[in-house]
Amino acid sequence: MATRPRPQFSLAARAPVARREQLADAQLCRTATRDDRDTVRVSWTAEWGIRDDSPGVEQGSENLGELVAVILDDLRSRACHSIIRLEWTFEGDPPEKTTIENEIARLGVALPATVTT
Repeated sequence: MATRPRPQFSLAARAPVARREQLADAQLCRTATRDDRDTVRVSWTAEWGIRDDSPGVEQGSENLGELVAVILDDLRSRACHSIIRLEWTFEGDPPEKTTIENEIARLGVALPATVTT
C-alpha cells in the first residue's frame, strides 16, 4: 500500500503585518485647591481616546505618573497592529511662576508622542 506524502508546513517567519497609524488625543488638566491652612493640594484629570473612533475615557489621580501610565496602557490595548500618535494638550491651574508643561517636566513624567505594542 502506497503512503501519501504528508503536507509540509513552513516554520519560516510570517510576513510582518503592516502597521496602520491612528491619532489619539490626551488632555491633562491640573487642579490646585487651597485648604484652610493655605496648603495647596494638586490633582490631575485626563480625558483621552482614539480620534474619530470611540468615546473618550476620563480619569483622575493625585499622581500624574500613575495617570499617564493608565492612559498609555489603555492606548496600548487598542494599538493592535497600529502605531498610535498622541497629541497632548494641557489646561487648568498652572503652578506659580511657571507653566503646566514645566511642572510635568519637573515631576519627571514623560509624555510619549507614540504608543505601539
